[in-house]
Amino acid sequence: MSDVVLVYPPYRNTPPGRSYSPLGLPYVASVLENCGYSVRIVDADMERLDVGSVASVVAAERPRLVGITVLTHALPGVLSLVESLRRLGITNVVVGGPHITADPQMVADLGLRYGIRGEAEYGFVKLAKYVLDGIGSEDDVEGLIVNDGGRLRAGRPCFLEDIDALPLPARHLVRTRDYRFTVVFSSRGCPYQCLYCAEQCRNVRFRSPDSVVDEIAGLVRDYGIRDVDFGDSVFTLDNEHVLEICRLLRERSVRVRWNCITRADLVDRKLLGVMKDSGCRFVSFGVESGVEDIRFAGGKRITDDAIREAFASCRQLGLRTRASILFGTPGETVADMRKSIDFVRSIRPDYALFSITQVFPGTPLFGRLLREGKAGNDVWRNFMHNKTLSLDYLPDGVTLEEAYEVSREAFRRFYLDNGYLWGKVRGVGDVYELSEAMFLVLAKLGVASLREPADEVCTNA
Repeated sequence: MSDVVLVYPPYRNTPPGRSYSPLGLPYVASVLENCGYSVRIVDADMERLDVGSVASVVAAERPRLVGITVLTHALPGVLSLVESLRRLGITNVVVGGPHITADPQMVADLGLRYGIRGEAEYGFVKLAKYVLDGIGSEDDVEGLIVNDGGRLRAGRPCFLEDIDALPLPARHLVRTRDYRFTVVFSSRGCPYQCLYCAEQCRNVRFRSPDSVVDEIAGLVRDYGIRDVDFGDSVFTLDNEHVLEICRLLRERSVRVRWNCITRADLVDRKLLGVMKDSGCRFVSFGVESGVEDIRFAGGKRITDDAIREAFASCRQLGLRTRASILFGTPGETVADMRKSIDFVRSIRPDYALFSITQVFPGTPLFGRLLREGKAGNDVWRNFMHNKTLSLDYLPDGVTLEEAYEVSREAFRRFYLDNGYLWGKVRGVGDVYELSEAMFLVLAKLGVASLREPADEVCTNA
């Protein structure tokens, strides 16, 4: 029996070879445990649980309180889970996460009393004390959403100022050794405002480099982890911060391979060289479009030259790279999308992720659709009830069929190029890379399906 059960609901049935260790709920769990509550985390995808199985697992714990994190694409599954729990007599359910932060109305749409907006570590424990032990009041809970018989009161999202004060995430409550990628955050937030990005906090807060390296050293010592993914929105936003983390990793002989996501205009050859020397093996860049004007219009004001230079520097240093491309940003044509394919091939990343632009609540893109009358606030309720089947954004003059055909074309032209394919097969280093190489060979032979090209090869390798 657990006082609190925290749930990642079924989402994408992610294969273990591409799974990333969760951090949001383990951070919440660590604060709860420090306050004396017993906690269980259920990660439905990693544990291969469908909605009914999750509900059964939760019910078996006889929890006094349940917390569910909500991603936009998981809304139909969240609704089914909440209804299943209700049928089992479990009604003390709180929702949080990215979608709830941007769309507090969803608390009422789910028929729940409480939700939490923003970073919930301290807010959730205050709500637990109030609901379970009668300590404090609703007014004490930062970011609280209260649904009082359909009358909604939503506090401002809470974003913590001192993230160094947080205890380390409760990784013992998830299957840390089983995830392919173990995620560590050295910062939270992003100062940029790209049109399509669902990042909620523009105030960037950094952890001390000492605490970051302490955490990584603990992962190596306690779990045998050898590969770490920095989950920061923009890892190299502060070069001095990165350089100090690199220095400490080397000084303390913490031997891990690590990956990160950043912008091409925030790296140079010197920084990348220091990163490589401290264990960096892979850098992912958001290219978004191969047409500079389209990229700028989407809020990513990074020049073609800066992107070319960043990828060339990584290649010269032996750092593997990924270029992420979105098809279907405002003003883009099918011809522009094909120019993006050409641009990606010219910068020669090790991987490319081609995706259709998606609309999320709280983004500038969604605000634009509302102003133009192309969407209403009921879109998320309709999606949750399977009345809206797609969250894809399409520019004027582009059909969904055309966007997906270009996406399939991008996959074929990038991954099934004979030179790329031979290099992929020749460079196999582990069982996951072997499975990717086998998939590409089968796709080249016309055996494997290219129905969802963006998801087939998008690993950090």
